[in-house]
Amino acid sequence: MIKSRFDQHPLRNTTGFLLILVLLFLIGDYVMGQSRLTKIAGRPHPYYHHDLKRNFSDVVEWGKTPYPLNTNSKGFVDRVKRQVKDQSDQYRILMIGDSFTEGVGYPYDDTFIGMFAAMLKNPRIEVLNAGVKSYSPKLYFLKIKYLLEENSFQFDELFVFIDLSDIQDEIVYQDFSPGRGDIKYRVKSVVAFLKQNFYFLNRIISSAEVLRMRILPPRVASARSDMEAENHSGYDFWERYHQDRIEWLYAENVYRIWGKKGLELATSNMEKLYQLCQSYGIKMHIVVYPWPEEILRGNINSLMVRSWEIFAREHGIGFLNLYPLFINNKMSPQAVIDQYYISGDSHWIVPGHRFVSQALFKYWQQTASHP
Repeated sequence: MIKSRFDQHPLRNTTGFLLILVLLFLIGDYVMGQSRLTKIAGRPHPYYHHDLKRNFSDVVEWGKTPYPLNTNSKGFVDRVKRQVKDQSDQYRILMIGDSFTEGVGYPYDDTFIGMFAAMLKNPRIEVLNAGVKSYSPKLYFLKIKYLLEENSFQFDELFVFIDLSDIQDEIVYQDFSPGRGDIKYRVKSVVAFLKQNFYFLNRIISSAEVLRMRILPPRVASARSDMEAENHSGYDFWERYHQDRIEWLYAENVYRIWGKKGLELATSNMEKLYQLCQSYGIKMHIVVYPWPEEILRGNINSLMVRSWEIFAREHGIGFLNLYPLFINNKMSPQAVIDQYYISGDSHWIVPGHRFVSQALFKYWQQTASHP
């Protein structure tokens, strides 16, 4: 009896059949991903952890709210996609911070940096937005160092926007080490590509990441040791991270977990950033601003404010304190929050961005050594 080709090579043919099924699944999953997944602008970076994609232009989401996001050739949030040269004859102002500075939720022209740039009305001045959500002083330093030393990128002034979330994030990033060709970065890049382009793989990977973060939280010895001392397991790390977002400023036991070490790390990295700016002749400024919870508590002179005010004074650099604008006797705390902040969120709506842009412009006009 003559055997069929399948009977002659059952393993080979079964493998081929399974490969065809996997290929068809991936094709279908990719098609679904392109039609159903919201585009993600973020990407891993080997030197400073994460960034925005270069020359990105699409509609993204903040919460459930869609908004257009454009980046230029450096991955900076911009009005449109455009080429930004490393050297320029223009006077350049670079701004860096976290999600507030990135301007999540609104197109560039409706953010405080876009408004500030429009106020200048000077073709000799270029304003650039290097802010990305979840940045902190360590990543500020690494990104600016990368731009200056690896790209020979030229700019004249640097504004660093710092809020209370930076302190916890310093602890989260303390074990991150920049490196080229690192296997972890390559794996992260592949995983990011799969999540951003394949629908079911996005769901599978996202679920696996949530499970991994619960079982294996970041190796942050200072935070974990104090949590364990209070009978908190590693499983609670991210719950504590969000619960303590504000409380490290006010509760001594929470300060021991996040504030003390976080401020030490932030100050050390800001010192490195200051020294870097000094070596390149870049004028540096620090800007601090409150979250809604701080406005409700009316703490106009918190540890956050005092720490960076002292740092700026000791280093002879500019300091813009936006707390008095939001915490004053002209309006009730809740009225201020309703007028300037996204409902149920810590970020600004358009009037809040406009409020900040006006204060920033007034401060900048009062400083010297610029066109």
